[in-house]
Amino acid sequence: MTCGVSIRDLPNIFRDLDIQEVYGVSVDNEEIETVVTKSGSSVESWIEWIYNEYDDDYVNHPTVGLDVYWKPSFGTHRNPVAILQLCVDRRCLIFQIIHADEVPECLDEFVKDTNYRFVGVGIQSDVDKLGSDYNLCVEKVFDLRDLAAEKYGRKDLKNDGLMKLSDFLLDIG
Repeated sequence: MTCGVSIRDLPNIFRDLDIQEVYGVSVDNEEIETVVTKSGSSVESWIEWIYNEYDDDYVNHPTVGLDVYWKPSFGTHRNPVAILQLCVDRRCLIFQIIHADEVPECLDEFVKDTNYRFVGVGIQSDVDKLGSDYNLCVEKVFDLRDLAAEKYGRKDLKNDGLMKLSDFLLDIG
């Protein structure tokens, strides 16, 4: 299976025109609007957009993909989370949290909002790092490996990484 990927600049629709970049990332003709920022106010705008799009009347609040990245360390010192990535439907936020001017309170409120489900591969360790590094407490967390293992009756999927899990799920479709 092959897929085409392209990236293009998009108009900046949020209020912080000079402190973020917006891209359209197309994967097999499906465009994902991606905001890249180190600005707390840009994060606030993105979260505000999510809340406006999926207001309280929305029966099934969306699932939020969550992943974090940090610089590897080779001694006893562990580097803090550098990037927090959140995705809802076809909108993603890449927050360069290590360089942020602030970590907005609304981010903490968003990840604590039990109307939203946060999913990822190995997500518990990511959530633990966010808690210890930035005091962010993600409430409703689901590991995609566990969900796939249960759905397909394959306990071995619980140990897979994202690539292997994706290969399995895409091949069965």
